[in-house]
This record gives sequence, C-alpha cells and structure tokens, in this order.
Amino acid sequence: MKKIIGLTFLWLLISLNTFASIPTVAPSNLIFSNIAPTSMTLEWTNGNGNRRIVIASKDATPTAVLTSSDYAIAGNPNLFQSPTLGNGKVVHNAEGRIVDLINMDWSSTYYFHIYEYNLISGVYHVNTTNPSALRLSGSQITFPVEPTIPPSNAVFTNVTYQSLTLGWTSGNGSRRLVIASKDNAPNTLPDYFDFARPFSSTFGSGTAVGNGFIVYNGTANSVNITNLSPSSIYHFHIYDFNDLSNEYYYDTDVRLVTNTSTTAAISAPTVAPSGPASATVTPINSESMNMTGSFTNKGNGAGRLILMRPCEAPVNNPVNGVVYQKYTFANHNTIFSESESSSAFWVARETGGSVVIDFGDVQGFNFTFADIPEQFAFDVFEYNGNVASGTAVYNTTPLTFCSEAGSPTAPTVGATSLSFSAIGQNSLTLSWTNGNGTSRLVIARKSSEISSNPTNDVAYSANPVFGSGTALGGGFVVYNGSGSS
Repeated sequence: MKKIIGLTFLWLLISLNTFASIPTVAPSNLIFSNIAPTSMTLEWTNGNGNRRIVIASKDATPTAVLTSSDYAIAGNPNLFQSPTLGNGKVVHNAEGRIVDLINMDWSSTYYFHIYEYNLISGVYHVNTTNPSALRLSGSQITFPVEPTIPPSNAVFTNVTYQSLTLGWTSGNGSRRLVIASKDNAPNTLPDYFDFARPFSSTFGSGTAVGNGFIVYNGTANSVNITNLSPSSIYHFHIYDFNDLSNEYYYDTDVRLVTNTSTTAAISAPTVAPSGPASATVTPINSESMNMTGSFTNKGNGAGRLILMRPCEAPVNNPVNGVVYQKYTFANHNTIFSESESSSAFWVARETGGSVVIDFGDVQGFNFTFADIPEQFAFDVFEYNGNVASGTAVYNTTPLTFCSEAGSPTAPTVGATSLSFSAIGQNSLTLSWTNGNGTSRLVIARKSSEISSNPTNDVAYSANPVFGSGTALGGGFVVYNGSGSS
C-alpha cells in the first residue's frame, strides 16, 4: 500500500513539474514587413517560453494539430526547402522572434500559426491539451508579380537653382525607376532593359530614355538630383517594378507623374565688404594664440567667408558651388588642400592655401589657434547662397587686412608655497605652487639674495647644474618651464 502511494505521489510530482514547465503566455503582436512578390518578414512579441515553432500554409489556415514529436522538426524559411507538416510548412523553430521568408508564390495569401513552447534538457514542454491557447495566428498576401499600386504623394524639398530632392510614397513594387526630363514630360516609356540600365542622380549622366534620363533605380523613396538648370521646369515619371532573380516585372501604367521648377540662379553680391579693418594675434603660450578681428562695413550679400593665409601667400578665391567647413583640428579644412597636421597654418604655409575660419552674417572673428605666433593676412569675401551646402556664389573682390602681433600680459599671481626636499651635500629639490602665468623662471644664488629681476623679452637659458645656466642677479637660472619643481 505504501509503495502504491509512493509511486502515485512520484507520478503526480512529475506531472505537476511538467505542467509547470509549459509556457503560460502566447506570442502576440504579429507584424508583416518587407512584403514583396516572393518574400516577406514576420516579427512578433515572444510569450514566456524559450522557443517558437512557425507553420505557414498557402491559401488556407494550417490544419496540422501538433503532437509532441512535431516540435522537433527543424524549420527552414525557404519555402522550397521547408519541411511539410499537414497542409503547411515549418518555416521557423528556434528561440528568436523574426523570420525572413523567401521563395513564396506571388499574389498568394499565406496563413501562419506561431506556437510557444519550452525545450528544457532535451524535453519538449507543450500544451497538447489545448494548443491554440499558446498560438498566435495571422495572414498576409504577397505582392503581385507586376505592381498594381503606383507611387503617390510626390514631395519636392531642398529646391535650389541647381538641385532638388524628390520624395514619394512607394507603391506595392519592390523597387522604383525614376525618369527625369527638362522642359517637357518624358516622351518615351521605359522598355524591359531600361529597368536594369545604369542611372545617375546627376541629371544628364544616367541612361537616356527618349528626352529624359534615368536618375534613380532602387528601393528607397527619395532621390537628390543635381546638375539642374536655374528657372527650369523638370518633369518626372516614377515607376514601381519588381526584380525577381534579374527578371523585371512592371506595368508602365502604374506610375506617378509630377513636375516642379528650380529657382532662379543666385547672383554674386555687387558690393564687397570694406574697412577700416584690424586683427590682433595674441600669444597664449608657446604653442597657441588667440586671434580676433573685425571690419566696419558689410557688403550686400547674405554673408561673408573669412579666410586666413600667410602674409606672403597669394589670395585664394573660393569656388562657387563648393562645400566649405570652418576650420577645426579634426577636419583641417583649407580652400585648396587638406593635411593630417593639427596646424591649419602649417597647411597654408606648406601649400599656399587659405584656411576657412568663419562664414555667415559675420563682421569679425574670435578663435583660439594652435600654432607659433606669427603675422597673418585675412581675406573677406561677400557671398549669396549657402556655404555649408555648396550653393554659395562669391564676389571675388575681397577685403584684405593683416594681423598685428599682440603681447602676453604679465601674470597677476606669483608662485607660492616654496618647499625643499631630498636635500643632500650638493643637491636639493625645490617645489612650489604655480601662479597664473604660463611658465616659471627659477634663479638660484649662493649665500645672498638675488640682486636683480629678469627683463621682459630676454631669452634665458636654464640648467639645473648650478652655475651652468644664464647668469642673472648674482646667481644663475636653474629652471625655465611650465612645471612646478
């Protein structure tokens, strides 16, 4: 009797443990994306199991009632190779929550069952009593081989006299072909081979189709088109099509027709900036300087581009339509050259180029610059348009002025907290707290006070071997640097 009770309790314990290992939350939120004639992506939110098995069937709901052994079938998202189960295919059997299906039939409705389960130590824990309790179902139709929905909602942005961005809402094809023409609408429909020919967003450079050119062929829903003419009307035909293993399927009636005009050409300003003007270069320390400058009168353009160059270098005119950036240590931008050097002046000195130090509606500049203090020349060009986007048009008569070398000011806080350490028979270490100068000069004299102070603009040579540095005030310079000992 005790043995029977014991076996019954053990069976009950195993059953309860198995039941406790069955998931209790089904997958949810089925989403279909990347839908094409022969492929699509399924994504869902997992339940509280550690694996999912996905059954796909065409034209009808999956009929298979899963048994425990079915959960061991390996899934394959390629429907040509997926294992058959009932009237469907096992397309996924793993831990994830996304599956990319391929080799589907176009214009067909596919139905899906996604079951949640646990695989623990080689044992499948499934709800065989009520499988639908842990099931997510949904359906989706693949696109027809020839798109039936054309692109729509054309939007033009960033329209200038030489470029524009064309955007649209895509139809139900997997790709788009865009043909652009000037003055008149495209007069020739694309043929089969045009859907594979080269394109270029530089107008006039792509494959010609009648009076137009192919400016885009891809999966996106916008294209930026350049090399346009000012004050001109441009027409566009946008076709949705499908590319299935390099076979092209399309309907030339499934297209979006639209047009827009470019803006009038930007003209150069007629009045250049003028002075009086001045600039000052003030050394901060031995490795950097602060540069400030200003001029009195703006020209009649939208802004001014300020360039810096060595005084002996020639003036470098900016080029219309070129994108320029302000100089930073990261981009080393110059007008005619670039360098990995961290010094923009080094670039200009070695190449004869000019450095862009500012642009916009400015009337001066102020920035810190890493280089040896020297004299510079500044050229200010008036422009219309936008420097950063490369649409600026320049008046090439600059206002030019040179910098004046400034002088560093005397520190206002001296060194403090003098202390001595490591004192030996013929050596010692001297330490202090720095003041607010950039460097320190230490003079040592034996037996008495130093009799005179250092003189501005005099170079002093230091040597910690007493008696070897520059003689000063009855003693010798033993240190000249930025440290504190």
